[in-house]
Amino acid sequence: MGKSCCFTLDEHPEIIVCAFTISNDSIKTLLLPRSRKDKVIKAIPRQKHMRSYPAVLIGRLGVHKNYRQFGDDEQRVGDQLMDFIKAWFVDNANKTGCRFIVVDAYNEQRPLHYYKKNGFVELFSTEEQEKEYTDLPKEKEIDDLDYGMQTYYILECCGCESISFRTEYIDYLKAQYEETDVNADSNKTIAIYPKQLKNRKELSSIYYLPARIQDVYEQTILALKGDSRLLAAVGFRAILEAICIEEKIKGQNLEQKINNLVKNRLITEKEAERLHTIRFLGNDSVHEMEIPSDKRLYLVLDIIEHLLNN
Repeated sequence: MGKSCCFTLDEHPEIIVCAFTISNDSIKTLLLPRSRKDKVIKAIPRQKHMRSYPAVLIGRLGVHKNYRQFGDDEQRVGDQLMDFIKAWFVDNANKTGCRFIVVDAYNEQRPLHYYKKNGFVELFSTEEQEKEYTDLPKEKEIDDLDYGMQTYYILECCGCESISFRTEYIDYLKAQYEETDVNADSNKTIAIYPKQLKNRKELSSIYYLPARIQDVYEQTILALKGDSRLLAAVGFRAILEAICIEEKIKGQNLEQKINNLVKNRLITEKEAERLHTIRFLGNDSVHEMEIPSDKRLYLVLDIIEHLLNN
């Protein structure tokens, strides 16, 4: 299992400047060529020589392309991030229990240059050597393998400390067919549980709402999280109906009920105009089977939550 950490802007915490994922790993010296094995153990006292050394694996590491360097900082953000990781190993409170950091970097100039610049040493001099000592498949054996890779993560938000489970499937066959980088987003299928709203939280004060409104709101949010946009649109309309029932607002249809909310001074004329847009949205979804966009639904959610907060 890996642990992910991210750094955000103080003024815009929704913007991630850089992030990394680490997990437990090891260096098995039995798999290494003699010259590489000597390089690993040369600084370790003889009596502590082992066949396997615990290590921390950097599984993912990235920096936002717009924040690779801040102002007059001499050191780039990527190098500062690596210094932050390294500091764990020299700190007196080091909890890793390891003396090694390892990474399985892409065999490309930019990532290799970055890791070498930050003190990493290649364990293998060629890809063929790595395949020979680690039993990685040769090119001709690829056709006999699964055409994808499933990875699982348990994530903890550095802000609210909530826990999520993430699955990521990389489709090798699609990448080969479309001639794209295997790690491109177009080749990945990502799912996160429990499902979340996009870039926002639901109401925290929901338990102060009447039970009927609370139930409809919760079911509507579940539909929105599950990308059931048609059901979410109908749910927003149902929330308006539930509010009218709670406030004992009469009317032959929802249009009249919204207008009567104004007459009873529960909402303003301006707010009524916004509620009518929700009514139209619900009508289009129910009668015309018109599926609204995410953008439109989240605008409606803003209106609904403003109304419920008041």
